[in-house]
Amino acid sequence: QLEGALKEGRKLIEAMPDDPDAYLTQVELLMNMRKNDDARRLIAELETIFPNEPRVLLLSADLAKSSGKKEAQLKALEKAFDYPQLEIELRLQVLSDLYDQAGATNDTQLKTALLSLAEKTLQIYPDHPQMQGLYAAILLESGKAAEAKSYYEKAVKLNGDNYQAWVGLVRADLMLQNYKDLARHTEQAIEYYPNNATFWYYNGTAHLVNRDYDQAVASLE
Repeated sequence: QLEGALKEGRKLIEAMPDDPDAYLTQVELLMNMRKNDDARRLIAELETIFPNEPRVLLLSADLAKSSGKKEAQLKALEKAFDYPQLEIELRLQVLSDLYDQAGATNDTQLKTALLSLAEKTLQIYPDHPQMQGLYAAILLESGKAAEAKSYYEKAVKLNGDNYQAWVGLVRADLMLQNYKDLARHTEQAIEYYPNNATFWYYNGTAHLVNRDYDQAVASLE
């Protein structure tokens, strides 16, 4: 069945030689079939035919990652992210995957590359709420709680219905031990998520630390 799909893919490429999507689909299929040498050859061909197509570089990075070639993976990603036309959805997907990879391995080089790629993306998409939240998460994991907090605040201001950003903002307040802001931020989060026990708990905790005992009791009940 997969071999049949490859044949159909070759026919599509012959019929649409100027369409990069036809080639990219074929590369992905080859990679899924673990035909990495064939995928590598087609990627090399694609880099010549479509020299300004960043999605080719993303596939090259995926192939390098699957082969355990971290240096090649990061080099390809850096090149891909230099293209302004690389769509935000693809950027977010790559950044999320790299965030998980860096977290799982605790690899300093991956974390440095992740921060660099996120900063490049933020320059192009400065008002994208999901990007603001992801960048804040990267900063928070790097121990930069104060800087992360400002980006979480931007994220929830751009889109209040952003659960992960509210959770990150609460984490940042806790790390900074800023209980006045924690009380305010959890109250704002509760407006969007009134049945969330975690926000109520930290709201009560913040009021307790701030010696607002009546409000603390009301929140913790």
